[in-house]
Amino acid sequence: MLVLVFGKGTRMTGFRRALALAAALNASLLCGAASAQTVIVTRAPADATVELFLNGNRIGSSPASPTGEATLSLSAEARGGRQEMDARLYLDTCLGVRRVQIVERGLEPPVPQSGCARKQLIALFLLRPVTSLVVDSTEGSPDAWLRQGPAPTSWLKVQTEQDSPVGGRSWTPAPSGLAIFGGGGFVTNSDMNTVACGATANCTPNGFRPGFTAGAAFWLGPHIAVEGSYLKPLKVSIDGSDQTYAFNSELSADVITVVGKVGGQAGPIRVYGLGGMNYQRSDFTTTQNTADITFTVDGVTTTLPGGTQTLTFETRGWGWMFGGGLEIWVKPRFAIYGELQRLKLNGTDTRGGEGTLDDQMTTIIIGARFAMKR
Repeated sequence: MLVLVFGKGTRMTGFRRALALAAALNASLLCGAASAQTVIVTRAPADATVELFLNGNRIGSSPASPTGEATLSLSAEARGGRQEMDARLYLDTCLGVRRVQIVERGLEPPVPQSGCARKQLIALFLLRPVTSLVVDSTEGSPDAWLRQGPAPTSWLKVQTEQDSPVGGRSWTPAPSGLAIFGGGGFVTNSDMNTVACGATANCTPNGFRPGFTAGAAFWLGPHIAVEGSYLKPLKVSIDGSDQTYAFNSELSADVITVVGKVGGQAGPIRVYGLGGMNYQRSDFTTTQNTADITFTVDGVTTTLPGGTQTLTFETRGWGWMFGGGLEIWVKPRFAIYGELQRLKLNGTDTRGGEGTLDDQMTTIIIGARFAMKR
């Protein structure tokens, strides 16, 4: 409001002119301050496009900032000059797009595009020139705040603090949907050494050895996922010898895992636990070399020739597994991760023999994950 103060000597005509000028300026200021509604979108993917629609008509769009925010306005021209209308608010979540839909009461919203998920955020509200909307576009749990006036900075501050309790930096939620990964690390078997060495005193297992993995995970939301992977540890190789023989045993295994995950995010880090099943296919081979043996009985010397014998069998079977790990999302779609797993390897001879596999494997893996979308 504009306030004018006049002295005692002010003439009436001057007062009338000043009053008219004050009214004009006051109306101009009000129209300028309330000519458009403001729509603020937060927590969008950093590379997403944010769009604003009114009754199915595209009003404008803006790329999300690196922190996932975009601001759009609904001008008087877009409103057809109307000062007020009753409306509903929807959010369409699509691949790389967040679409805010404002739909006037009595009208139906347009059908969502293929691959888009829609949620109604506000059932009915009064849309005025001074209306401000803040839309939290978190995938899976979007929300909205409304105010008949400027958007208070406290709304944005609250959202930032929810992502980063210590304040300062705002972290984007870890992505949902499909992510592929690959990594490498170390693998060890707990029972294989004992079984292969037996009572042989001079027996050398190879302990920890390299292993590699690749797979894909699908996060149904921020806390639950299903995952499948392929694990290839290098061969277990065990050498043993005695006075009359020497042997080498090798176990070559291929492991497929299917697990469920439960996790939570703290800053850029998502911590999770996992549990499920593994299916292994392995080949066990033992090659033994026996030396010639010479002995004398009643003055007669006899030599038993040595030789080489190879025993091979293949096993397959299911076993349990569990573990845990963490992901550090250094980029919106890229993370490094570390994981510890414990697997029970079970198997029976595929040829119907008596050979079996009953072992436990521990893996320590470090790798990278790539989210297919944000």
